Amino acid sequence: HNLLFDFNKQKLLNNKVLLNTNNKETIYLALEVKENIDFFEHFNKVFLILILLILPISFILGYLLSRIPKTLFDNLEKQQEVLIKQSKLAAMGEMIESIAHQWRQPLNAIGVLTQEIKLNHEMDTLDKGMMKTLNNDIQQYLQSMSQTIDNFRCFFNQKCTRDAFDFLECINDALYIIKPKLDLLKITVNIRKQNNTKETNPYYIIGYKNEVTQSILSILKNSTEAIEKANKDTKKIDIFLKRDNSMLTVAITDNGTGIDPDIYHRIFEPYFSTKENELQGAGLGLYIVKNIIVGQMKGKIEVTNEIDGSKIELKIPIN
Repeated sequence: HNLLFDFNKQKLLNNKVLLNTNNKETIYLALEVKENIDFFEHFNKVFLILILLILPISFILGYLLSRIPKTLFDNLEKQQEVLIKQSKLAAMGEMIESIAHQWRQPLNAIGVLTQEIKLNHEMDTLDKGMMKTLNNDIQQYLQSMSQTIDNFRCFFNQKCTRDAFDFLECINDALYIIKPKLDLLKITVNIRKQNNTKETNPYYIIGYKNEVTQSILSILKNSTEAIEKANKDTKKIDIFLKRDNSMLTVAITDNGTGIDPDIYHRIFEPYFSTKENELQGAGLGLYIVKNIIVGQMKGKIEVTNEIDGSKIELKIPIN
């Protein structure tokens, strides 16, 4: 029989089960104490333990994970600086050749003038008027050589600050550096300008002048190499500048060999070069151009094949 016992009243609730029993029978009760567990109190304890364990671990993991992107960014930034310096060093040989070309004529002229001074002195025909004229000529040639050094020193300046500068100066500086190669190949450079604003200095922008000069130089160098390879009778590079209210567009077109469609998608990759050996090029030119124009100047760059050569178009915000 199932017995129900009320512990508060100390009696059986179902007395009928004892009707047929005698006084010699004994009822034994087995009692089992069960703890009455409060679910919410138990949940709060577990939740508190989890918080005490998870929060410190979360803070530690969060700190470690936050350091990973910063480390990667720092490494990428350092690699970018190294690549830019490598690009400048790769162009150093050509620049030294350009300096030598720019200096050769003044040095020869100064040598002739000093010989003339010596000859006239020996013949006792060197009067004050002649000495003043010869001295002025020498000073003029020396000034030209000094200006050459200033131009190249500005290019190699490692300071990178955002300032207002004239984009035309960047083009002229790059043309000055590569002028010996242009003269040797008899390449004609035409510059056209279009100002759609009322600005008195329409081609002034905010950015990094030395880096922009380097970009223009890399593009011009690629154009001269493509023109040299094409070996056409007429050799030309057209530079077109257009200024709108918020954008400066610069298009550099050459009548070289154009871009091979098979490598079109790879021309901006680092260390990709169509040169036969590393001495001719490290494959960093257009990669650096893209990083300077797109990354630093927040602009756009587009390369297309034209009917007679190729075109690189730069779109750079004014500010």
